[in-house]
Amino acid sequence: RLGIAFGQGFRFAALHASEDDAGGPAAHTGSAVGRSIELWHRGGETASAVEEALQRTRAEAETFPLAEWDSVKTWTLLYAQDSKNRSVVLPELCEAEVKLLLDPIPEDPVKEKIEVIGHVDQIRRVNGVHYVWDLKSGRPSGMEMCNLYAWQLAAYALACTATWGFIVMPGGIIRLRSYEGKTPS
Repeated sequence: RLGIAFGQGFRFAALHASEDDAGGPAAHTGSAVGRSIELWHRGGETASAVEEALQRTRAEAETFPLAEWDSVKTWTLLYAQDSKNRSVVLPELCEAEVKLLLDPIPEDPVKEKIEVIGHVDQIRRVNGVHYVWDLKSGRPSGMEMCNLYAWQLAAYALACTATWGFIVMPGGIIRLRSYEGKTPS
């Protein structure tokens, strides 16, 4: 989720409003999967770590009251079995808060800096380059999601670079629904 503060601390929860942002089952399910995936990466990316991550996330069920737990388990297990998700994520940066201050444009009557704040799902390091990746549980197709959230990834990349002092590039969207119809082994 990306927030922006204008002047007197006025904040937007998100720049792009959709059903998934409303806190419904898709948002709660996506957040629960994100939490499980974060715990799996922090736990060492092993089979036992994924089971422990799912148990810990389920113990936090009050945080995700509308989550669809069958989907949480399936998507987490399939994500953990996908070789593209191993040994590239920097676990210490999962769900890290990042900030960026932007100067106002000359025509802005308020003339106060704009603060962009977000919590990034993942930073991946591939061949020495850092990329920000975002998990999404919504229904749009993969390409539609890329188009919808390109601005968010760009803002995250700028905010990561400003926060940590090293270059972070936009990576992409991990569309959790792409795991639908598959069975964990």
